[in-house]
Amino acid sequence: MDNDFVFWTLRILGGIALLGAFAALMYYSVRATPATRTRPRRDQPIPGRTGELTETTANENLRIRSKLYYYAAHVTDVYDGDTCTVDVDLGMGVWKRHQTIRFWKVNTPELRGPDRERGLAVRDFVRDYILDQDILLRTILDKRGEDQTGKFGRLLGEILVEDDDGQIVNINDLLLSEGMALPMDEGGSTISPTERALQPPPDAAPCPFCGQLRRIDLDTAMMEACPNCLDPARPW
Repeated sequence: MDNDFVFWTLRILGGIALLGAFAALMYYSVRATPATRTRPRRDQPIPGRTGELTETTANENLRIRSKLYYYAAHVTDVYDGDTCTVDVDLGMGVWKRHQTIRFWKVNTPELRGPDRERGLAVRDFVRDYILDQDILLRTILDKRGEDQTGKFGRLLGEILVEDDDGQIVNINDLLLSEGMALPMDEGGSTISPTERALQPPPDAAPCPFCGQLRRIDLDTAMMEACPNCLDPARPW
């Protein structure tokens, strides 16, 4: 009787010890690998969503990425109608001071020579809009995703500023629409309205911001919205 009691007591204690060891093993294995158990792989649907990664989700990610090409800046000087100096806010208290910006794809009259009077008028027009103002600077990216510069090493960009009515004004487009500037091609050559009208648009052209090939409507000469950086449709 005593031997049976000892035998069953040892078996019960051994079973309890085995269960305890197994429970401890499971506990520490879960704690050691939380990421592999709670975070889905990139090719798996995200918990709470149905189906695979949708086009809408992909576009949302691209939209976030495209914002990286915008910078808050403060205009400290306007040299002429298409060149200004800014202090660029790079974030986290880091600034790039005295950065010269050449307005992308526009050319205004020079301050010297026969166009001096018109050049001064355009410069003063731009000064009224942006001098000593906070702006949004969109840099132009080349195909490598790097900031693009003109032939004189100046950073190319679009200048966006808020007007008195709270509307965002694209200064580059404003100069063209007001007839104060001539458009420039990708190589930096000025295109007269007559030359532009005689040039048939191509079927497609690289996006000026990221290099993605964008289709062009031959009837309207409008370049489609960029599927990569999400730049909206614009005239070719």
